[in-house]
Amino acid sequence: MEYGTDGHKKRKRPSLLVSKDGATNVVVPTKADGLATIKERPSIRSRNSIQRVPSTRESSGKPLDKSTTTTAGHHPLNGRAKAPGAKKRFTEHDVALLRDELDQLKDDLQAKDADYVQQEMQLRRDLVHELNKQLDSMKASYEVKLADVRAELDAANAATLKLTQEKSQLESLCEKLQEQIDECEDEIRRIEARHADELLDLQTF
Repeated sequence: MEYGTDGHKKRKRPSLLVSKDGATNVVVPTKADGLATIKERPSIRSRNSIQRVPSTRESSGKPLDKSTTTTAGHHPLNGRAKAPGAKKRFTEHDVALLRDELDQLKDDLQAKDADYVQQEMQLRRDLVHELNKQLDSMKASYEVKLADVRAELDAANAATLKLTQEKSQLESLCEKLQEQIDECEDEIRRIEARHADELLDLQTF
């Protein structure tokens, strides 16, 4: 019998043995015969006696969320993995809805096209009206300027005509004066000739 440093009897610690199947065996000494008996402890993998404590939702009777009860990559109904490239199957009702939506979009497009044509025609009419207004304004302005130029031209023509008439009058007056001058010169020459004859007659006496 062994004693410790404190004077008390030492107790033997149970030894652990690991079997081939992974179970842990505990050797417990007995007081009766002093022999060790082996008590098997189930392994962690083979423990089925552990009871799972129900969660709050399970105890309250509420259904669990599908996202928490299913694993990633598995379908919530059949538990099979969902193919990443699987295409969605459309029913006849879905196809009919899509066709109705397509027809509605076509009708909207035709309505928008008609509205666009109407707006374009209205814009063209407004543009033509504005251009006509600008052309009428420019025409009126040019007509006023043309009237002023014509008035100035008429005034210039009238002045030219007046000057022409005055010129003709002056020319005729000059001709008359020239004729009178010529007559006066002829008269002077006749008077000189007669005077010379008279002087000659007086000298002969």
